Amino acid sequence: MKYSQIHKRYATALFELATEMKVVDAVGEDMKTLHVLATESKELKLILKSPIIKSHVKDKVLSSLF
Repeated sequence: MKYSQIHKRYATALFELATEMKVVDAVGEDMKTLHVLATESKELKLILKSPIIKSHVKDKVLSSLF
């Protein structure tokens, strides 16, 4: 599966869940914040893109930030 198809599926699923839970605006703001942090922080960008860092470690990093 192409990368573009994967992120579209995840985005669609997130949007559908946010709509169902009536939290679209809050999720949208969270996504904007994450985007800003990921683009402005070289360290965060490297962590998120690294295939060496396990997903549970990435989860802990993101959880501690938010």
